[in-house]
Amino acid sequence: MRIRPPEFKTSICDAKYRVSLRTQSKIGDLQNAIFSKIDTREKAAADARIEQYQSFRGLIKNIRKGVQTDTAALSIEMHEFKKAVRAQNSFVTTDLADLRKEVKDLKADLSKEFDEKLPVIRNDLLEFRMETQGQLASLGTNLAELIVFVTKGRDDKKGEVSSSHGRDQPPPGDGGGSGSKSEPSRKIGISGSRQKSCRYWLNE
Repeated sequence: MRIRPPEFKTSICDAKYRVSLRTQSKIGDLQNAIFSKIDTREKAAADARIEQYQSFRGLIKNIRKGVQTDTAALSIEMHEFKKAVRAQNSFVTTDLADLRKEVKDLKADLSKEFDEKLPVIRNDLLEFRMETQGQLASLGTNLAELIVFVTKGRDDKKGEVSSSHGRDQPPPGDGGGSGSKSEPSRKIGISGSRQKSCRYWLNE
């Protein structure tokens, strides 16, 4: 068995110690690098969140501002619309009142005119009725005369036929002869007056 000198042992221990120090130093540097990267990432994430928050906040602020502006504009437009509607309603109400007044005045004028013309209309109707009744009475009389005239004409024709057949018979006595002379003259006068009235009715 070989025995190593004490200097060799010391050099080995020193080497191990140095290696250990170097290893610890590297580990520390690595940890520091890792922590530094973590801090950098966290800071970047925090800055991004802050920037995003500020961006969202600005966007919301702009939206609120736009909504307020639109609301104000809409309020003004609504006010103007209500004002126009009130003016239009007032105008329509005035026109309606004028129209009602005109209709009322027209009804009053028509009623007054009708009341004034009603007696005249009644008088005209009464005269028309009386005239119609007179014409109907005259028409009835003329129709009766026409019927008598037609009937008389038929009787005269029948008498002429019978007289033509009786010419060969001896004449009646004096009494009968005188009566026959007066009878035709009376019949001729009646038939003449009836012929005149019938001709008047027939516009001859």
